[in-house]
Amino acid sequence: MIWNDFKEEAQLNELIDRSSDEFICIFKHSARCNISTMVKSRLESSSDEKIQSQPIFLINVLKNRAISDQVASTFNLVHESPQLLVVKNRELIHHSAHTGITVEGLKQALTNNS
Repeated sequence: MIWNDFKEEAQLNELIDRSSDEFICIFKHSARCNISTMVKSRLESSSDEKIQSQPIFLINVLKNRAISDQVASTFNLVHESPQLLVVKNRELIHHSAHTGITVEGLKQALTNNS
């Protein structure tokens, strides 16, 4: 799994633009949350090749709450943590939160929307 830090608000527009050519996955994570840590671990331990090769942009919500709020506002979502978003062609195509975040759900989003 390829984790990329999402630290600057300007990155969001760049990522949305990039979604015209590729899937953009955003994971909002809090190290203080046991569910968030569990979900992140499950994603990391997936043996699925598509998931392992997919870059995921990680927002540390404890350090970057403004970015997390910006993402929620842009996609008209309520802030949650953990929260997984998949963007393609400038549109939110998948959203899940808490224990609803699954390897299978991410795999389906990346496969069914190719």
